Amino acid sequence: MTTRIAKAKLKDGQLIVETEGHDKDTERHSVVKCAQDKLHAELMEAFAALSPSVREILEWPSNIYVDTTGYENVTSTSRLTAEHRRDRIRVTGVSWSYSETTNVEGACIVFQVDLENCTSPFCGTTPHLPFGQYSEDGNQPVMPDGAQDALNRLKGEVAAFLDGKRAQGDLFAQEVFQETIKIVGDLARDIGKGGGAVEREYA
Repeated sequence: MTTRIAKAKLKDGQLIVETEGHDKDTERHSVVKCAQDKLHAELMEAFAALSPSVREILEWPSNIYVDTTGYENVTSTSRLTAEHRRDRIRVTGVSWSYSETTNVEGACIVFQVDLENCTSPFCGTTPHLPFGQYSEDGNQPVMPDGAQDALNRLKGEVAAFLDGKRAQGDLFAQEVFQETIKIVGDLARDIGKGGGAVEREYA
């Protein structure tokens, strides 16, 4: 069965991953949930690394929503290390698309911005952009190269999570995950060939 990652989002202290696949003529959907404190650091870093891509896609200045209190004399935000700056843009999710006819992938990014004078964040979603043209003579806007790299990095870390990588005890998590896959497989066979969704959750 061919399976692809369709969505990955952070919500209510959990990572929620949705996958889609086809088994012959049957469409399969799966949802995996895991507490954020169980996630490996590289996965959370990959979410955070998408903030500059949000600015680029929305054509915002590179220093907007970046707090640099105490370092106002540093003239370039690129010279500020993570210790010097706090990014108020928080990426909370990504939805990926895939065109079966053109083999072109696309994505949109869901984010929040912590506002100085509001008690709740601004929530937004970037426009959906393909990673390439859908046709040879196409000229529509496409995902910037840097954003594609950051999105591919996130997808790779999500795939590692689905393979069992966790914050601690990766080998143990892998064994638990493989056992869960077997249980889910048995459940899927009980459901039959009529399609449907399977959901599993990790505390």
